[in-house]
Parts: sequence; C-alpha cells; structure tokens
Amino acid sequence: FEAEMRDLLTDLKNVPRNAAVRKVNELVKRVRLAKAHAYIVGHLKKEMPSMFGKDKAQAKLLANLEDHFLKVHRAHQLPVGDFPDVTKFKQVMEAHDLSKFPKLDMKQIEAMEQVLAREIPRLMAQFPQEGTQPGSAVGQALTHVSEHVAAHPPPPQQLSYQPAEPPPSQLTYAAQPSPYVAAPAAAPTAPAWAISPADKTKYDEVFATMQPQGGLASGLAVRPILERSGLPVDVLRQVWNFSDIDRDGNLDRDEFAVAMHLTRECAAGRPLPPSLPIDMYPPSKRHLFSG
Repeated sequence: FEAEMRDLLTDLKNVPRNAAVRKVNELVKRVRLAKAHAYIVGHLKKEMPSMFGKDKAQAKLLANLEDHFLKVHRAHQLPVGDFPDVTKFKQVMEAHDLSKFPKLDMKQIEAMEQVLAREIPRLMAQFPQEGTQPGSAVGQALTHVSEHVAAHPPPPQQLSYQPAEPPPSQLTYAAQPSPYVAAPAAAPTAPAWAISPADKTKYDEVFATMQPQGGLASGLAVRPILERSGLPVDVLRQVWNFSDIDRDGNLDRDEFAVAMHLTRECAAGRPLPPSLPIDMYPPSKRHLFSG
C-alpha cells in the first residue's frame, strides 16, 4: 500500500512536466511525419518522366506505392512508423500531378534534422526534473501527504502457514493391453500457414526497423505501424490480442507477421474471425492452439 501511495504522489507531482513532454512528443511526431512525406514526394517526382507519358507513369507509381515506400525506407533509413497509410496517401496523390511538385530541398531536410537532433533535446533540458518544485503550494501539499504516509506505515500483514495434508495413497494396477485395440490413426496433416513467404519477407523487413530487443517488439513500437492502417482502436486492440499468441506482452517476428496480415485483411474490408484459426498460427506456435 505504501509503495502504491508513493507512486501515486510521484505521478501527481509530475503532471505539469508530463503535459509539456506530451506536447513536445507531438511536435517531434509531426516533424518526423513531414520529413517522411518530403522524401516520399521527392522520390515519386524523381521517377516521373520529364516529357511524355506522365499520366501512365503516375498511375504505375501509385499502383506500386508500397514498393516505393520500401525503397525510400531503405535509401534514407526512415522508421516505418513515420510513413503515412498507403491507401490514404494514394487517394490524396491521385488528385495531384506528381510532376508539378517541387524538387526535394535538402536544406529543409537538414533544418528538420537540426530540430530533432539539437533543438528538441535543448528544450527538454529546460524542463524541471521529476516532481513539483518544492516552493509551490501543490508540491508542499503532496510532500506533507508523503511524509504522513511514511510516518504511519500500515501494520505488516500476518502470514500463517498450514501444512497440507498428505494425499491418500493410491493403488495402481498394471492393466494388460487389449488384443483388439485398433492401431492409432495417423496424425492429420497441419494446414499451411496463411501468410505467404513473400509477405513474410516484407513483414520481417518492417519488423527489423523497430530494432527489437531480444527478438521482441513492444506494444509501443508496434502501435504506430498498425495505426497507419486507419482502423478503429477497438479493431487494432483485437488484432493485438490475436497476434500476442504466447501472451507475453510483446510480438516476435512471427507474431508481428500475424498482426500485419490481420491488419491488411481488415483494411481490405474483411472482418476479423471470432477466434484465430489454426492456419493463422505460426508453425512455431501451433502447440498453443486450443481449438
């Protein structure tokens, strides 16, 4: 109880600081999105012909937009979470002439990188450290409560031990096998994984961009990638629940492939199944399938 009370008081003291940090994080997110958009548009304009066949070339570029996203990602090492949703970006670009966009201005890109690398850390350094300033009324009130909790700790809980009764002895009889028992049926062939090798390769490349720790990606790392689909939060929550097959709060390479596959299916208008079918389970986790 005392530890929980201390955590609560610390959180209350940090409310003003956390609100400012959230605003800065939102600014960083917008800058990174603008940077990714600039690289994408610059790449598409570079692929456009200078004279004839512009309409046909633009239609071909937008039809293979996902492949061009991967090219930009590899060329400039941009996090996948910074890229826009492919479908929405395509719909917007169809109303514009890609050849009329200005060329990529590297000076503006360098200015955005300067903001991310220097200006934002300098701004963060000006924020107060954990807790409210001692001189403020809120800080004094919370400190008084904290001191009161420390001075009056709850009594320790008394634990009692009751030895378990030994189980009754069991008598076993060695039964002889029946000569009429049929031979065991052959195990059914496991269905093939619903995720194709080509899609799995693409998903593995995206997974590697999240810099997984110990082969695992956290929910904070996976969330922006799934949110690019534009699906409702309740749908994405169900996608996560299906994908986290071993229930460890993280996704490994195979589980992430399941999440990406389900997200693409939902974005295409197909509903989620009531439960994850056996063919969606990675071969390495088929033993966790409960039917």
